[in-house]
Amino acid sequence: MAIHYGEDFELHVRTATGPDVWTPVEDLNRFGSRTSRNQNSYAAFRRATSYTIPGPREKTFTVSGYLNNTDTGQNYLRTNEVAGTTVRIRVLPSGGANGYDQDVRVGSTTHDATPEGIQEISFEFTAVGDPIIAGTGPIL
Repeated sequence: MAIHYGEDFELHVRTATGPDVWTPVEDLNRFGSRTSRNQNSYAAFRRATSYTIPGPREKTFTVSGYLNNTDTGQNYLRTNEVAGTTVRIRVLPSGGANGYDQDVRVGSTTHDATPEGIQEISFEFTAVGDPIIAGTGPIL
């Protein structure tokens, strides 16, 4: 397994239709992804234990960094959060062309400012569908 260094990480958004029209999202400094699956329990009469059924698999992402109002990638994410539309992101853990594409909804944005620091922005995504390998992967 190859080691991936954080400084090589890239996130791109597909801002136009077409197979390879990607725009980087600049000034990011943190990325996280999480997969979860809730359990649903259903009680039944005359049964000591509930029926437990696994819920749907859910994948969420969070990216954050520094606010850049001139960055096309950040502006595209903000626009789509307001519109509630699906966005395709490309996650490249080691830069280059290897990683995965994922359709997501921008669930929320957060903006933070302090007098002594650079203004920060974060975006939360929820996956729509399954990821697709870009290049040779990996899908994380």
